[in-house]
Amino acid sequence: LVVPALSKEEQDFLHKTVGQQCRALGGGVYHTVDGENRRVHLGNDWSALEVYGRGEFPLHKLSSIQLETVWTSFDATLVFEGESGGGNDEAPHQPLHFRFAQFDVRVRFILTAKVLRNLAKRLQHRATRKGPSQHSPSSMQRGAARRQQQQQQQD
Repeated sequence: LVVPALSKEEQDFLHKTVGQQCRALGGGVYHTVDGENRRVHLGNDWSALEVYGRGEFPLHKLSSIQLETVWTSFDATLVFEGESGGGNDEAPHQPLHFRFAQFDVRVRFILTAKVLRNLAKRLQHRATRKGPSQHSPSSMQRGAARRQQQQQQQD
């Protein structure tokens, strides 16, 4: 799949949308997950989703996102490799079934999950190449803060 590069306006919109979602998830938001209203929280280092009652799901292990629309909701299934809580790559895949009442809420959540997954995979790869002493887990936060500061200076 070849996708044209994003324009400056589209990049700014993407940064703003993902930044807003990260801030909301950082404080914890409620979503319907596996049929129950659960608090979903983005971990302090932005590398994992914490779903209360289900555990922690490292974003670098997010292997697929499946979307479905039914009459009453907009659903998304996030499938993670290995066991929740990080550890056993031999364990079966762990699906999380999200249900959204509004289409735009699903789009923003999934877009943010995909961006964070890509970032987490790059950082995970970089950390394994350089070793743990060369990688700061807060680097994602510093990058987001830098982008937010640049955005505020432009406004």
